[in-house]
Amino acid sequence: MNGTFDKNGHISKIGFQALTSGKAGELTRLELAEHLDWCDLCVDRYSLLMTDDILMDAPEQLSESVMANIRRRAIAFFTGQAAKVCAAACLTIIIWCGGIFNGNIMAQGEAFSEKVAAGGISFSQSVFRFGDAIENWLGGLSINVRGVEHGTEE
Repeated sequence: MNGTFDKNGHISKIGFQALTSGKAGELTRLELAEHLDWCDLCVDRYSLLMTDDILMDAPEQLSESVMANIRRRAIAFFTGQAAKVCAAACLTIIIWCGGIFNGNIMAQGEAFSEKVAAGGISFSQSVFRFGDAIENWLGGLSINVRGVEHGTEE
């Protein structure tokens, strides 16, 4: 068997060299493959030979660019999350300080809708009054925010 197998019937060093280098003939490769099909010891030895060639350390240049890419993606992710939290906090402050929860806006809206339903107000008047109501609400909002900034509440 031209040295591809040792005296115990396992693949020899010469057999493994022929198999890994690709210099084995077709019949020899077939015999070696058939042996590897059922012999776990030779499969383990063969896999150890192959892993030395396949597993290589990444070049230092590659690892730097990969880590820079990971850092860039992490910053983008956390910046996006922080923007969402800031937007939610700002919206909460606007709603809270705007007086929506104290009933003033709701009471004004109900009185206004009753006037519109009764026909006492035209559409153009309702649009102008809506604009005035928004302007008054924003004015109240700025007063509430200024009071919160200076530590006084009105």
